Amino acid sequence: MLASRPAKMSRPVCVTTTAQAQVDVDKPLGITLGESKIPGGGLVVKTVRGNAAKAGIKAGDTIIYASSFFGDELWPTDKLSFTNNAVEACPSPITFVYVKGENTLINVKRLPKKAAPPRFGRKLTAGQLDLASHVCVDCGWIYCEKEAFESLPKSYRCPQCKAPLRRFVPYDANSGKLLSLLARLRVLRRLQHVWGADDAAGCHRMRVVSQERTRVTVSDRPAVRR
Repeated sequence: MLASRPAKMSRPVCVTTTAQAQVDVDKPLGITLGESKIPGGGLVVKTVRGNAAKAGIKAGDTIIYASSFFGDELWPTDKLSFTNNAVEACPSPITFVYVKGENTLINVKRLPKKAAPPRFGRKLTAGQLDLASHVCVDCGWIYCEKEAFESLPKSYRCPQCKAPLRRFVPYDANSGKLLSLLARLRVLRRLQHVWGADDAAGCHRMRVVSQERTRVTVSDRPAVRR
């Protein structure tokens, strides 16, 4: 009788995954990036402080995606200079996708561009809540810059939909609603005073749009100022 052969032991299967995290970081970012020496690429976080640190990013983590110039897409971070230029031009906040520690599994150079997270439904950060003052009635984009809205030039355009300045109306960040028509008219008068009498027609059109849009609140379609 032949002796039975011992059963072959199957090798354990090791499944390695790279945990990715996606965060929005207000400007000033407080982050310094450098080229990764790992074959997969990406940008290594050299130093981190302020808003980037509060978002959970740590020194040694690897950024694999960052916001594009206009914030409508996320681009692979395969080139340091290109990413720095895009992040500098992009309105706040900046979206980062990163892996904790070294990037050992993802080939960043082969990653495709992808759509940025939807603006509608995103919550304002604490810094944005303090600065939010106006909203574009065409797309719901919220103005959260330190520069006073009334100081903006006539040529200013909505970064998200390119609507002219007159398409913005006062916005209450706490309630998520447009302010009263009276408050909007006060802003129109201030803009008319700054721009001059020649722009009275544009101010009037903005007032008409505000009246027409009164029944459409931003709480129905909120968007984050970037």
